[in-house]
Amino acid sequence: MKRIIILILLFFGVLTLPSRAQTFGWVDMSTHIPDFSGDTVYIGNDTLFASFTDVFFVNDNEGWISVISNPPIILHTTNGGLNWSVQPIGSYCENIWMVDALNGYAGGDDGMLWKTNDGGNTWILHGFTGSTTITGISFPPGSDTGYVCSDNNINICQIQPSGITYLPIASVNFWSDISAVAVGDFFYCGGIHMYHYSNQQLTQPYGDICDYFHALSFTDPDHGFIVNECQVQGYRTGLTYLHKIAEFVPNLHHLRDVFALDSNYVWVVGIDGFIMSSSNASDFGLNSMGNYYMNVVWDSTYAGITQNDLLNVYFTSQYNGYAVGNNNTLLKYTQISGIEENETPSGIKIYPNPSDGNFHVNIASATNSTAEIKIVNFLGQIILKTSIKLRPGNNSLIFNSKIDPGIYLLWLSDTQNKLVKKIIIE
Repeated sequence: MKRIIILILLFFGVLTLPSRAQTFGWVDMSTHIPDFSGDTVYIGNDTLFASFTDVFFVNDNEGWISVISNPPIILHTTNGGLNWSVQPIGSYCENIWMVDALNGYAGGDDGMLWKTNDGGNTWILHGFTGSTTITGISFPPGSDTGYVCSDNNINICQIQPSGITYLPIASVNFWSDISAVAVGDFFYCGGIHMYHYSNQQLTQPYGDICDYFHALSFTDPDHGFIVNECQVQGYRTGLTYLHKIAEFVPNLHHLRDVFALDSNYVWVVGIDGFIMSSSNASDFGLNSMGNYYMNVVWDSTYAGITQNDLLNVYFTSQYNGYAVGNNNTLLKYTQISGIEENETPSGIKIYPNPSDGNFHVNIASATNSTAEIKIVNFLGQIILKTSIKLRPGNNSLIFNSKIDPGIYLLWLSDTQNKLVKKIIIE
């Protein structure tokens, strides 16, 4: 018997509280970025903008962005991205990690690692990892000992307040990212490989290879996620292999980063403004019969909010996060509005759900209005679109659709509200 997954999301009405319906979603904050030297470069007829390569927040409001620009800078905000100050640094940096609001590290060009003790007002050279670019920095929660990896450099380095030391790890590759879960316990990836270093031993989980691994994020030694060009793969202790929990057409999405807030809440970003998230990302593994199962559901409602490439994503809670990318792109996931419940449509019911493509949509409305209904797949493509004139009371619409089996979003919108419900076609 198939396991049926039903998740309900409200878009412009995501969380319904006893007295108010709160809306959470992505908004473009790029216009809040100040002008800075090197943010725009003109080469012939081309206009090139600085790239935001990494973002890190110590709480909902205070955070930093690493920037590839000339001269090199770090951006700093204390009010959730509304205003930013410019912090000069000695070389351009692709990665930043703050241990707390005062102490942190940034690294990038020529293996130079920079350190701050005053929240980024001054950056001092802390050491070198080699002659190649630093691609990943990670610290375990609550620790001042962290780790750094570089591209085209086999060495993994340990970071401490006193300096950098090379770890005796015999693995050969170029590294793209690292994620530390405890002192002496971390995961790192690059090329077609991912390694786990723990108790001074190195192990290598294997997975499906679609392309080179770009990024990984682990919340503890037992749960983690990794992305390559076209797949998201999940890691669970006790499983021999990395397991595919999302897959796309190669050369279509180009996934670039993944962030796991915990074992269930996970966000993924990529080129052309691709964003997706899951709230049950750990729902995969082996059942009692030894067969693999995967029930992870992904939401890509906001994919395409920008056409710029997104390179990094970071969340401080389920309701507050940031994504950055090229062309000075900054997005924020936040509460958009709070609407009194009596202002929203009084109800929508879809039945049967799951269905074979034939189902009813009942809408209870308090006023006369016209509502648009769309069925959208998880890639954001509109599969079906129609409209209905609503009158006070119950309104019914019958769908006799020939839609391929899968999980879809049904959007209902009128002049004041938007609702989204997940539907399953079997």
